[in-house]
Amino acid sequence: MRRADVKHVSPIILLMTLLTPTVFSSDSIITVTPESGSEIIDESHFQAVWSSPFSDDSPPFNVESDIPVSLLRYNVKETVAGNNAVIMDNEVIVYVKTNCPDIFDGVSVSATTEKNGGVTGIKISSDVDVPAELLPNSNFGAVWNFTFPWCDEGHYPSKGKAIRGFSPRQRSKDPTDEEDSEDVPSENCKVTAEILYDACFRKFETISPILKVSDAFFVDIVSSRTEKLECTNRYEANLMITEQFIESSNTTILTKKYGRRECMRIAPGRPYFNSDGKQLQSYAFATPDSQSCWSKPIAARNDEQQPILELKDKALSQKPNLSSEWTERSLGEHASIASFAVFTISLMTNNAPPDLIRDALHAALDEVDHATTSFEIASILAGEAIEPGPLPQSSHEFANDIGTLMESTFKEGCIDETLSALAAAAEADNYSSCDDDSEDDGRCGLEGELKTRLTKIALDEARHSALAWRTIVWACGVDAASCGDNIDPYLQDAGPGKQLSEAPERAFPLLHADFKSEWKTIYKTLLPFVIAGGQSDDIDSMCSEYVSASRLDDIVGSDGLSLVKVVSDRIIYEVLCGSFAKQYRKDTLSPLSE
Repeated sequence: MRRADVKHVSPIILLMTLLTPTVFSSDSIITVTPESGSEIIDESHFQAVWSSPFSDDSPPFNVESDIPVSLLRYNVKETVAGNNAVIMDNEVIVYVKTNCPDIFDGVSVSATTEKNGGVTGIKISSDVDVPAELLPNSNFGAVWNFTFPWCDEGHYPSKGKAIRGFSPRQRSKDPTDEEDSEDVPSENCKVTAEILYDACFRKFETISPILKVSDAFFVDIVSSRTEKLECTNRYEANLMITEQFIESSNTTILTKKYGRRECMRIAPGRPYFNSDGKQLQSYAFATPDSQSCWSKPIAARNDEQQPILELKDKALSQKPNLSSEWTERSLGEHASIASFAVFTISLMTNNAPPDLIRDALHAALDEVDHATTSFEIASILAGEAIEPGPLPQSSHEFANDIGTLMESTFKEGCIDETLSALAAAAEADNYSSCDDDSEDDGRCGLEGELKTRLTKIALDEARHSALAWRTIVWACGVDAASCGDNIDPYLQDAGPGKQLSEAPERAFPLLHADFKSEWKTIYKTLLPFVIAGGQSDDIDSMCSEYVSASRLDDIVGSDGLSLVKVVSDRIIYEVLCGSFAKQYRKDTLSPLSE
C-alpha cells in the first residue's frame, strides 16, 4: 500500500469530517508519552454505564485510589457533542505511570462494581506506601481513520469501533536500564494514574491522596490518504492538556461533567438532539456539480448568484475560511429542519394550540430555505458543489409531559435560537454594503451579497425565537408548577440565571460584544412575562410603545437601526403583543410574515 504525502488538512475537509459522528470511524489509536524518566506500567479500558449528557441525574463514576490521580476531561467541541473521534462516550481509560517501576510494580486497577453490563467504579490499589505527589501530565497523541460513508460499497467501515491503546512498555533487563532506574532516589519515587474520559457524559467521584483535574483538546491536526483506500482519511493530532485545579486532600471529591454550553456544538438555527440528549448533525461532502441537490448546479444558477461567483476569488484571499464558515452554517440549518419536525410533534403530543403548530411547520420550511441558501453559497465559495449527507439515525420519545417540552423549548429556542438570530444579525451588521464611491476590490460586492442573505436568515430566526418564547407563555399558562420548576430559576442571579447572562460569550466568543446588551434586554423583558403566563398589568403600555408609528418603522427594518436592534425589537414585539403582531401582518403585509 503506497501512502500519499502527509499534508495539513484543508479547512473545508476538516470541517466536514469533525462535524461527522464517529459511527463512521473504523478505528483509532491513542499514544502516550510519559515525561522523561517515567514509563507506563499498566493500561486498563473500562466500558462505563451509559450516562446522558447535560444531566446531573445519573450517579458519578467512582474512583477509589491508593495512588495520586490525574483526571483528563476530554472533549472536542469541533465535533457534535458526544461524537468525539477518539474516546467513546462510555469509555474510561486508565494509564498508570511511574519513575520507579521496580518499586510500584504491584499497582493494580480493577472494576469495583458493574451494572447493566457497564462499570460504575474502579479501584486502584498499591501494595506499598505512595507519596502524595503527582508526576507531570504525559503527552498524548491520537490517530484515527474516517471513511466517508457515501463511497463505494466495500469501503464502508465495520460497525462499532475498536480502540487500540498504547501497550505498556516491557522493561529491559540490560545494564543501562538498571542503571537508569537506580538514578532515582527512593524518596523521589512517584506514581500517578492518568484517567482519560469524555467529560460531557459523566461526572467523577474520586478519593485519592491527591487529585489533579485537567482539560484535554485537539491541536495540530494533519491528514493523509492512501490510493487504495481513497475513501478514507487518516488523521493525526496531539491532545493539549491544560491544568484546571489540584486538590491535595484524601477526601471524596466530586468532579462535575461539562455543561450544555461546553459540550454543545454551536451551530446556526435550532440544534437537533435525540432522546439520549446527543446533538446530531449531518456531514458535508463535495460532489460532482451534476449531482448537486441542496446547492444549485452552476448551470441553474441565476443572475443573483453571479456577483458571489465573480467576486469570490478576490474576497477569499482576504478571508480564506469563508467557505468553511458557510458549510458549518449549512449543516446547522439542515439539522434545524429535523429539530422543528420533532418540536411540532411534541407540541401536538401536549395538545398545543394550532397557531403554535402552524408556525412550527412554517419554521421548518424556513430552515429548508436557509439550508439551501447556505449550501449554495458554500459551494460557490468552495468552487465545488457542497452537499449534506443523511442525518445520523436517531430515536425520539414523545410523551405527554409539558415540563420536558418547556425545558427543551427554553434551552433550544429561547436561548440557542435567539442567540443564533442575534449572531446572524451581528454578522450582517459587520458586513459593508459599500457605497457607489467605494473602491471595489472584490470585498465590497461580496460582503453586500452575504449581508443580504444573512439579513433574511436573521429576520426569520427572530420569528422562530419568538415562537419559542410564545410556546413558554402558553405552557406556563397551562402548567404553572412545571413553569416554576423549569423557568423560574432563570430569574435568579446565580445558577441558571448566571448561565443565561453568560450565554453569548460561551456560544459566540467572537461576536458576543455586538449583541450582548440586546440579549439582556430580551430575556429581562420576556422572562417575567412568560412566567406569568402572558399576564401583565403593563402589557397595554408596553405594546403601545411597540405599535407607535416610529416604533413600527423600527420594527419593520428602518435603515437607521442596526439589524441586531431590529431583531431584538421583533422578538419582543411578537411575544408581548401577539394579537397586535397578527393584525399588523394582515393590514400591512409586514416583513414580519415573510
